[in-house]
Amino acid sequence: MHCRFLVLALFASSVAHAQADTAASHRAAAEQLLAVTKAEKMATDMQSSIFKTMPAMGSDSAVTRRMQEPLRQFMAEEMSFAKMKPEMLDVYTQVFTEAELRQMVDFYGTPLGQLMLDRMPLVLQRSQEVAMKRITAAMPKLQVMIRQSVQDEVARSRAVAKDKQKAPPKPPA
Repeated sequence: MHCRFLVLALFASSVAHAQADTAASHRAAAEQLLAVTKAEKMATDMQSSIFKTMPAMGSDSAVTRRMQEPLRQFMAEEMSFAKMKPEMLDVYTQVFTEAELRQMVDFYGTPLGQLMLDRMPLVLQRSQEVAMKRITAAMPKLQVMIRQSVQDEVARSRAVAKDKQKAPPKPPA
């Protein structure tokens, strides 16, 4: 009986050890992906870009400029790559298998993968410009739709209020 228990305990221990090794290698694969994709640089560049685009978004007032420093400080303290990295590793290991992460590491480690990483910010910038042009061009249509929706809601609210006035009062209980 003791022998069976000992064998079972050794088996459970080896399974737990193997799972810990697998979890560690899975996390290591996620770390490799963050490294090969230059995730830290991309995060830093994205934060810098936010502050550069604030004036372009019509937010170049004195108040906005005064708010930028506390926002920069907050971003550096709370949203830094170093603080976010453990949680990002969790996300990657939850969403992708270790094999998938290793395949991505292999791809992004190639010249084509690096080219894609280098050019993706330009693709995103140009995509955003296309979207903004479409939104700007369609704004009159959107305004009409919103105005109609508001008018319909006002009419519905008035009809409900009118119906409540017509309804006889409920007798006290």
